[in-house]
Amino acid sequence: MTPAPRENQDTDDLIAELGVKDGVARQRAREELVAMGKSVTPQLLPLLEHRSETVRWEAAKILVSLADARSVPALVESIRDEDQDVRWLAAEALAAIGRPSLAPLLEAMVEEKEANLYLREGVHRVLHELRDTELGEIVTPVYDAVSRSASVDAVVAAKHALEKLPEREKGIWDDLYADPRREKGKRKRKRRKKLKVLDELGVDQ
Repeated sequence: MTPAPRENQDTDDLIAELGVKDGVARQRAREELVAMGKSVTPQLLPLLEHRSETVRWEAAKILVSLADARSVPALVESIRDEDQDVRWLAAEALAAIGRPSLAPLLEAMVEEKEANLYLREGVHRVLHELRDTELGEIVTPVYDAVSRSASVDAVVAAKHALEKLPEREKGIWDDLYADPRREKGKRKRKRRKKLKVLDELGVDQ
């Protein structure tokens, strides 16, 4: 059972405990952060770039449970992590998030200048989970191409899959969280449209 957060236990203290040597203490902190819900996501995302593999793993593990779509851009980067376990958890989190993960993953494949084995492995893991959803028809050709380790075919399949997605879902995270006070005119209207799309996809803001 996930414990209720301890009284007077500050979020920053729990975050700090993710890096201690005591595995029991780390697990306790992780479970309490999960119990706090998606409000802790912004504090977890920088940890995905932490120098400690343990801290990155703990952050990714929590994000699997939270399944917060705001973590998609950072998780797409984390499926390239040098640590295999972190990569696996990042892929699990993206699969748990579902549809909001798809366009950014496909875009990452298309934009990758050189074949990235870690990226392909992560995409394979996520698409394996998405094949049995309403996205199955779109993702299966990409999944099959990645399974064959056909680099060029996988990129082509990713491009075709992107074409099948609604235009509004593409580039959805680009500059989304830029300072709104500096946005004017067309850029401000574009940001509002993106936020509306995310709302329709069930993404908490």
